[in-house]
Amino acid sequence: MPKKKPLNRDTILFPRQRMVEADAADKRLFDDMEQTSQSHLLVLNERAKKKYDGVVGTLPDWMPPDFHLQFEDARNQLLRQLSYTEVFSYLKEYGKYFKPKYDGRPRFPIAYTKLIGALHYIQKAVSLGEEKGLAWLVGPTAARKLDMGNRYSKHQSSNAQKSRVKVGDDGDTIKDIIGKLALSKAHADESAKELWPHFSSALDERGMDPEEENNQITYDFKNNRRPITFRRFANVCADYRKKKSR
Repeated sequence: MPKKKPLNRDTILFPRQRMVEADAADKRLFDDMEQTSQSHLLVLNERAKKKYDGVVGTLPDWMPPDFHLQFEDARNQLLRQLSYTEVFSYLKEYGKYFKPKYDGRPRFPIAYTKLIGALHYIQKAVSLGEEKGLAWLVGPTAARKLDMGNRYSKHQSSNAQKSRVKVGDDGDTIKDIIGKLALSKAHADESAKELWPHFSSALDERGMDPEEENNQITYDFKNNRRPITFRRFANVCADYRKKKSR
């Protein structure tokens, strides 16, 4: 039986040495991963900064968030495998599938059809503009609801920035607001009809989101929408002025 060679202190790694080597290897791996991650993030940022052309750039703000994610995911998958020039040319070719004289031949490798199709679908919506583009993406009914939701959100944000005057138990009532208008020296000679738009402005200044339709104004009041007709408004004006004249 052959004899075992004696251990060489110059080549053997003792437990403490193994730990040092393992820590060093972990640090090199972490540094490589961090460098790769930073490089990848720089590439993504550069793509987003460019003008939108169907492949690079950023979608307009009116596009729903899900489509922003779909666009970025599709283009990033493609650009990991292909050059920008290839993806851009395939996107242009994709439109030929819908031409009346389409000859039936593949326009590019079939493996990329789904991803290129996603880019084409979104590019079509962007080219149509906000109103028609949303209808193209989600249908006309859903598009109207989205638009209404966006406009309401913007309006509420605008209202939140206004200095609000309390209305209700702790401040002016609707009657108080009407009375101040009716008895104001600045509006002393104005009729109820002439005071009506000033009333709407007073509600708006208080962040009550007034909307006028068919001689009626609806407004926010304690988390509800309440109406007041012009006839009711005119009667309150008249009551205040009668009391003052006595």
